[in-house]
Amino acid sequence: MCSVHKYYNADFKEQFELFSSHGVIVSPHGAGLINVMFLPPFSSVIELFPYRMDHNLYSNLAILSGVGHYPVHTYKAPDMWSRYKVRL
Repeated sequence: MCSVHKYYNADFKEQFELFSSHGVIVSPHGAGLINVMFLPPFSSVIELFPYRMDHNLYSNLAILSGVGHYPVHTYKAPDMWSRYKVRL
């Protein structure tokens, strides 16, 4: 199941239901990833980081929750048109 959800205005129940009902979450780095603790065991989160940013809070939380954590970092491109590429 794939879902695109704007949970900026979602209440706690909606956020809990969103995370607890999915096996894979892809999200940019941010406070919304605190909900990683509600993912089912053995699920995964793919966290998107901006260039040169490394932060392990959500990685640690995922590990403690039995969830796989996969960081994806953007990289600094030589010109402005290719700055949106990512490396895995």
